[in-house]
Amino acid sequence: MGNKKSAVIFLLAAFVLFAAVAVAEGPAGAAAPTILPAPTMTYTVASPRMSIVRPSRYQIAADGTRTEFVGTPSGVAENFARKDGELKVAAGVRVVFCLSRALEGVWYDQTYGRLGTSMVLQRFVPAAAGSNATGVSAEGTWAEVGTDKASEVRKGPSITSAKVGVPLLFREPGVYLLRAIVRTEAQPLEPTLTVVWPLAVDTDTVVIKVKVVNRPIPEVIPDEQPTPDPDVENIRPLFKEIDANTDSLSADINGDEIVDIADLMTLSQQWCQEKQIPLTSID
Repeated sequence: MGNKKSAVIFLLAAFVLFAAVAVAEGPAGAAAPTILPAPTMTYTVASPRMSIVRPSRYQIAADGTRTEFVGTPSGVAENFARKDGELKVAAGVRVVFCLSRALEGVWYDQTYGRLGTSMVLQRFVPAAAGSNATGVSAEGTWAEVGTDKASEVRKGPSITSAKVGVPLLFREPGVYLLRAIVRTEAQPLEPTLTVVWPLAVDTDTVVIKVKVVNRPIPEVIPDEQPTPDPDVENIRPLFKEIDANTDSLSADINGDEIVDIADLMTLSQQWCQEKQIPLTSID
């Protein structure tokens, strides 16, 4: 009796497995359709920088003694926002409206406080229904699409960064008007929270017109040149005072304005002296 029951259970399990495979393959054994993820692109609206500093000052006595005094902490906040611009994408593309990956917060030595940045993404809702199909109406309201933010209270010295962004999938062709409100803050505090110093804050609003067209991605050509990414527009390399590709040491070792065998002898003596530095055992 037990063997028959086991056989029946086995046959039922096999039938269920066969049915599941048949449903997955579809009619005539066709393979299940492959679902591809939506293509994703990023649009950086700002590249925030924030910091809390506490500059020191010195007092020099008559005998030359220098005394250091810790200064009053202060905050610095800057969004480095992008200019208003236009974006043209294909229907079905996801756009992540975000802050730069290079955003940075710095708590300098002997500082304490809160650094934070946030982005609110809103879309324009025209008063007349269906206006997005032909354009953007002059009348309407702003509705929130999403919000993302990051902040922390910390003691310096410390460096931080974060990912902040709101993704938005554009399914239907049309013209959409969005705006990103970016707010960056630096709030110096005392560990006891008995004293609150002035808040440094920077707020910017970036407006983006998004044109969604019913075309393949390779065929989508922008109507106008996009505004520069904040990092591309604002980040510049630091001026080099010494060229790393050239020899920074003069061949005229002894300074007689003549490069000869005497310079080579001087250089060899310097090397020998460096090699003759006595070593002290730590045993």
